[in-house]
Amino acid sequence: MNYLAHACLSFGKPAYLVGNFLGDFVKNRDLAYLTPEIVAGVRLHRSIDTFTDKHPLILEANKLLYPLHRKYAGVLMDIFCDHLLAKAWNDFCQKPMRSYINEAYTAYQDHEFLMQDPVRQRMQAMVADDWLWHYGDIQGIEKTLYYLARRVSQPTWLEGAVDTLQREEQSISDMFASFFPDLILHAQETILQNEAKS
Repeated sequence: MNYLAHACLSFGKPAYLVGNFLGDFVKNRDLAYLTPEIVAGVRLHRSIDTFTDKHPLILEANKLLYPLHRKYAGVLMDIFCDHLLAKAWNDFCQKPMRSYINEAYTAYQDHEFLMQDPVRQRMQAMVADDWLWHYGDIQGIEKTLYYLARRVSQPTWLEGAVDTLQREEQSISDMFASFFPDLILHAQETILQNEAKS
């Protein structure tokens, strides 16, 4: 899952929003400098990723992308899922998407003192350019892929990714509609388990 899904699966809890955002950037040795609540958010992020990567529906969907996009199939699926979540937000989330995103941005900004410079800069760019909102439109996906291509070792394997999304959108959307409720339940159970331990 990408940024929007991780935010959604924090269920509006500020510490989980922050931990879920930081999940890709902090190492285990950094956890000692975070509050237990934010550490729980980091662990939620990792649990979400593990569950997603092993889910049969995601594995099947990745096969649609692999012939053209090779090792980036999973990365693209994460981005495409954010796009589909944005388009179907009201099917999965009670709070309006605009309000929820604004609350997520506020939580990130309130905790930017915890972020090292590269992460802080990415967060600030996310807020300034409203990444989470623009996952819902093709132009936002194109921009995301443009910046991704600048960071990867084989950018040619990302070429045509938007065409792939548009061509396979119905199949991927059907998969997402079945998969995301499973992921919501997994995230809720993970949070309950974390809270029971605290």
